[in-house]
Amino acid sequence: MAKDTLPPDLLTITDAAKRLSISRSAMYTLIQRGEVDTVYPVGRARRVTARSLDALIARRLVSA
Repeated sequence: MAKDTLPPDLLTITDAAKRLSISRSAMYTLIQRGEVDTVYPVGRARRVTARSLDALIARRLVSA
């Protein structure tokens, strides 16, 4: 794997925000509230797990 390529289950804050169609600041708010888990794989670089985003979506599903 190239060093600039993340595993598919680890997302940058920007990529995670895009996946949810929200702003980066909204993503940081979700992280600060503990609604989205993060990891620090290299140095200070924060990453969001795809599983954490899936769990957030599942918790917020609204039945019609």
